[in-house]
Amino acid sequence: MTVHALRASVDHGLDTITGDRPASVMFDIPIELAQPADVLQTITGWAEEQRTRRVMYVNAHVVNQARVIPELAEALRRADLVYCDGYGVRLAARVLGRPVPHRMTGADWIWALSLLCELDGHGLYLVGSEPPLAQQAADRLRRRCPQLRVCGAHHGFFDLDSPHNERVIEDINEQRPRIVLVGMGTAQAGAVGRPLRPAGSRTA
Repeated sequence: MTVHALRASVDHGLDTITGDRPASVMFDIPIELAQPADVLQTITGWAEEQRTRRVMYVNAHVVNQARVIPELAEALRRADLVYCDGYGVRLAARVLGRPVPHRMTGADWIWALSLLCELDGHGLYLVGSEPPLAQQAADRLRRRCPQLRVCGAHHGFFDLDSPHNERVIEDINEQRPRIVLVGMGTAQAGAVGRPLRPAGSRTA
């Protein structure tokens, strides 16, 4: 999808939602109901703010994990936006008689998000996966979006309470991305004692 198509889909749909947004609450988790294009507009709009935001996803596996990992459930409830990343969640919404959220996966939205960031001048930083996959992903984004500022990339194989973790946060602070994309698994994300909130950067 091109940037112009994304902009048009937002212009002809719902206004960008601020404050409380419509959500389908399942198992105490509020799941976003906005169209994917609106979600991306919300995220890139947050990148302009002087505060940190956190975006997470749920699929059937994540919901099951959240039922047995209190920290993950709390992280999902406290996230600024939780989107649907699986048909199992849509099926559960139908069974429960709740509004059915739209499904969007990382493979679907990463290219559109990168186009919007390229247009708006927002820098990205990638954290996660095995070495050297994060760097390879960054290289692919740069090839697809030549004007996109990919500030950095780092694998996710380090302990969250280690000096290595602190060095990664220091690098993010130095590079000052607007959005940090973290792909380190939901179990690890739920176990984080403090969210990734590097000073001086605005993340979504």
